[in-house]
Amino acid sequence: MRTFTGTEFLERALVKRFRKELWQPCIAAVKRYGLLSPGDRVAVPMDGTGPALVMAKLLQEIHRHTDFPFEAAYFAPPEAMDAAEAAGVPAQPLEAYRPEAFTAVAAPDCMTDAVETVLAGMLYRGELAAFLPRETRPEGGFLIRPLYCAERRDIRAWHRYCGLKYVPSPAESDPARGKVRALLEEQRRENPNVEISVFRALHAVHLDTFRAFTEP
Repeated sequence: MRTFTGTEFLERALVKRFRKELWQPCIAAVKRYGLLSPGDRVAVPMDGTGPALVMAKLLQEIHRHTDFPFEAAYFAPPEAMDAAEAAGVPAQPLEAYRPEAFTAVAAPDCMTDAVETVLAGMLYRGELAAFLPRETRPEGGFLIRPLYCAERRDIRAWHRYCGLKYVPSPAESDPARGKVRALLEEQRRENPNVEISVFRALHAVHLDTFRAFTEP
């Protein structure tokens, strides 16, 4: 029986053990929202958080397992370089990142972020604003969210399965989103798919109805 190395174990977990929860949702987001185009050069910033690591590994796997012609370059600050290297991601120093050199920049926001953001805006700021799967950048090109169809609990589960510490994103500590998170957890006791239901409702009124969310 073959023994997998640390990096191989992480990658196999994504495409095999978490195929339904992470690999297929990522592929679905890329296809459904047109996140990648032939010839794209995608910048993948890694800030040391759990979602950013999963996003980077998924893009690596897409590049490896499909014939879709695109390039990806990974960037990380000093404090995240060791984690990137341990996971088999060839990250460059963050200061080497030049936005104008890329047609797209990947962001690690997931379905849970999109749901929490739109509900927090409605309940606490009186606005309709959301993380969109694909946004035009002011400097040109696009911001894309490959994790848009994946849930945070599955990203956390991959980390647990692989024996990795999950580092939350800064947005997860937002007080309004914390209240929404507690509300969703309460509702999940009766409807385990409440997050997916809200996510589908966003599409029912068309995503382009929403203003792209910006930090207050």
